[in-house]
Amino acid sequence: MHILSMAKDLDVATPQMEMAFAEATFSISSSGEMVEQARYISLTAMIRFSTKVAQTFCPDLVVDFGHVGWQRLKVAIATRNRITHPKKNQDLDVSEGDVEAAKVGFFWFLEMSLHVMEQTVRELRISALMTRKVVDELIAGDPDTLALYERVHRERDE
Repeated sequence: MHILSMAKDLDVATPQMEMAFAEATFSISSSGEMVEQARYISLTAMIRFSTKVAQTFCPDLVVDFGHVGWQRLKVAIATRNRITHPKKNQDLDVSEGDVEAAKVGFFWFLEMSLHVMEQTVRELRISALMTRKVVDELIAGDPDTLALYERVHRERDE
């Protein structure tokens, strides 16, 4: 939710993004009622989606999905899915390789998450500083800033 919250704060969130993060779709019943339907989105798809959303307001953000850690995370997720939904007894076996993949994947995800959070917070800070500057200029009566402010509000009203 950090990414969605930041996207909202930076005014780049769309209703479609919010629905995707909510993992829900909506339909209208024959009686005209809106019906919410839970929708499962895979963890790997949600990680990639979150990264793409973060890149809308952090264009310099780079996440290496070619890294071995990403590959191991996908293996770990497959292992988790296998043991939580076994089809046969062997599906419950967890090898040392499975455990190692989970560790490598977890630490890659942790590092990636921290990196993304640092970058998004940095962008929010830059936005806040720019807003502070504009507010200070408005308070000081800067004619260029006042003119721009008035023009933006006129255009929004049209």
